[in-house]
Amino acid sequence: MSIFKNIKNIKNAVSAKHIIALAAAAVLTAGMTLTAFAVDSSALSSAASLNLSNDPDSSMSDFKALYADGVRVFDEGQLLSDSERADIQSAAEKYINSYKMDICVLTVNDYAGMDIGEYADQIYDDGELGVGSDDSGSMLVLNMNDSGVYITTAGDTIRYITDDRLDDIYDSYIIPSLQSGNVAAALKGYVDGVTKYTEAGIPSDQQNYNTQTGEIDNYAGDYKEKKSFFAYVIQAIISAIVAAISAFIPTNSIKSKYAMKSEKAQAENFKLAYRSEAAFKFAEGAAQARLIDRQVRTVPIPKPVKSSGPSSGHVSSVHTSSGGHVHGGGGRKF
Repeated sequence: MSIFKNIKNIKNAVSAKHIIALAAAAVLTAGMTLTAFAVDSSALSSAASLNLSNDPDSSMSDFKALYADGVRVFDEGQLLSDSERADIQSAAEKYINSYKMDICVLTVNDYAGMDIGEYADQIYDDGELGVGSDDSGSMLVLNMNDSGVYITTAGDTIRYITDDRLDDIYDSYIIPSLQSGNVAAALKGYVDGVTKYTEAGIPSDQQNYNTQTGEIDNYAGDYKEKKSFFAYVIQAIISAIVAAISAFIPTNSIKSKYAMKSEKAQAENFKLAYRSEAAFKFAEGAAQARLIDRQVRTVPIPKPVKSSGPSSGHVSSVHTSSGGHVHGGGGRKF
């Protein structure tokens, strides 16, 4: 009986320890969740009171501090409720944790004297957004005052969000909601759209096309093959020359066989012998002949149209910002 009693006591003790441990873990987790929620809520509220619209330089230190705390929703335009900010923030955090690329939302009332694209690039660069050595990520800037929305991309995100995919994100996820006045759905849709195409992966024939320099950067799986547009032109010219030479040699040989050059030479010698005593004299009065009129007709020969730009159907148009960083993306009016 004592053995069974001891086993029962041990079982009760273990069960009690398990219950205490589980209870402690539950309290600790709840405490951590509440603390994190309180920090996020406070940070999101602070992020909505910045002055990036008019003076981004003076507000940049506060922006960077909030960004370092994990804030990814900066609602300076005061377009969202607290719960909507938290919902979009949660979606952004999930994306960052899943794909190791950044994503951010910024609503403003002005662009500090810049156009919306230049402004978006500058905030991204000066705020030091992005993940990894190439600052991979994207940011959406929205201004309801002028119905402008712009998405800037950087690093590997450029390859995921090609021009055609960007158009679909606008057409399917963002613009319809903005036109109906549902800002929260539009911003959440931005995160959902970027998530969709990040999940889909980089198209195998994807190309980055620099609209400023003409450089084409081909995506080739695990490596990148870089060629400038001018390199493609030179390569095409060399290929054409080689093809012409290759075609000329056999063609010229066949022509020689069928042209009967020896017979032509004999005929020419015969003509020269026949005309050896021939002479040429001007008719009387021909020496005084003068050219009194002439007509010249010029016909312009159009230059061949040169094809330029990328050949792939999955192109990401890129440019270099004033800060010296390469960005993709683009904007819309709604």
